Amino acid sequence: QTRSFCYVDDLIGWNFVDQDNNPWDWLGHGTHVSGVIAAATDNGEGIAGVNPHVSIMPLRVMNLGGRGYSTRIAKAIYYAVGEGADIINLSLGGTFRRNAPGVAALSAALNRAMAHAARNGVLVISAAGNSALDMDHDQNLISLPAQAGSGIAVSATAPVGFAAGAERGQVDRARLPPYVDEQVARVQVGGEHRSEEHTSERV
Repeated sequence: QTRSFCYVDDLIGWNFVDQDNNPWDWLGHGTHVSGVIAAATDNGEGIAGVNPHVSIMPLRVMNLGGRGYSTRIAKAIYYAVGEGADIINLSLGGTFRRNAPGVAALSAALNRAMAHAARNGVLVISAAGNSALDMDHDQNLISLPAQAGSGIAVSATAPVGFAAGAERGQVDRARLPPYVDEQVARVQVGGEHRSEEHTSERV
């Protein structure tokens, strides 16, 4: 694959929020998810990543408030595909009313980007979210990017058959993968570790 874009000095990735080559993880969420995927093993510290030999391409699309634009997400998908990514992890998302202003354009932009990834053999994995909404029975709602284009959306349940975090409501256990523990160890920026519960552990 050839580069689709030209980004100056993007040695490790790109920051699509500030448009620079410093994708520093100010919120810690990307570090957390990257740790689940690629944390070193057999060192007696913290957690063991699913694949400690994988290479991580950090791309920042969310601001300090944890908010972002579909255009940034789409650009990051195109960038990752152009840079030869095999898998794109989107541990982010939101739930919208389908008829709300701008949602159709948002969905279309993500659909195009995810279709581009699929055409190039790149798998996109998205978080289903933490709201425990039954999207099969409420057709007025859409979860993005989980329901955009091709790819895999991943969710989690807790030990008693509830969506992760019992306060979020009970759901049909048959529709969801096996539960995660209420608390999952995570890597923090700087190398420390703590426990947390979220659907991102499933992604």
